[in-house]
Amino acid sequence: MISGWPVWYEKICRQFDYDPSKDQTAATILNDILDERFDTTILHNIINNKTVLCVGAGPSLPSVIPIIKNTSMPIIVADSALQMLTQFKITPNIVVTDLDGQPDCMMSLADSNIIFVVHAHGDNIEKLHMARSFRRCLGTTQGVPFGRLHNFGGFTDGDRTVFLADHFGAHSIILCGMDLDGPVSPWSVPDKTETAIASKLSKLRMASSLLEWLAQNSHSRLYTLLCDVSGFDRVAPPDTKNI
Repeated sequence: MISGWPVWYEKICRQFDYDPSKDQTAATILNDILDERFDTTILHNIINNKTVLCVGAGPSLPSVIPIIKNTSMPIIVADSALQMLTQFKITPNIVVTDLDGQPDCMMSLADSNIIFVVHAHGDNIEKLHMARSFRRCLGTTQGVPFGRLHNFGGFTDGDRTVFLADHFGAHSIILCGMDLDGPVSPWSVPDKTETAIASKLSKLRMASSLLEWLAQNSHSRLYTLLCDVSGFDRVAPPDTKNI
């Protein structure tokens, strides 16, 4: 677990009124579902010393599809972006998910070589059974890791893609399709109520704060295509080939 994470986790629980005991219950259930501890050397081989694209589900995602489609870089994607990528015949290496985004799309890829990094928290207990279907599945928790579960840090699916890439020693990390200062996209928040949108914006602000914190401790070179994140260098799409 990344040093300093418990302080952030406590802050997240306070701000969003999360119950850590429910997170622990979810973690226990996911740990029991997983048959074996995933071999993380597979993730190391995909990510370590590579330039990695971390793809979010923001409204800018359509504009970066040509970059993602033509890259040879490993792709780590937040689950809500997965359906759009598959529509363009893009297959990511890794999907980071708490199982609340486009389940039909994920299940259609369950037998593929994609690694699903499934996150357990108090609000997705009823969905954790989906993890049984993924041929390649690694489990994560927000609390202290145990058994077959890991904690690489991060809060939303989007920023957890970056924490994952950093943990496994990516040479460079490029954020794309991440609009951390809003607005939110319809595929990220299908429920367009004011409450749902406000909640998502609050989560994006927390994700941005976490990435700024990560940037202070990361050994990876950090870049972003569209959104501004302190500690990440802004690059234009053509420049990604030179990173």
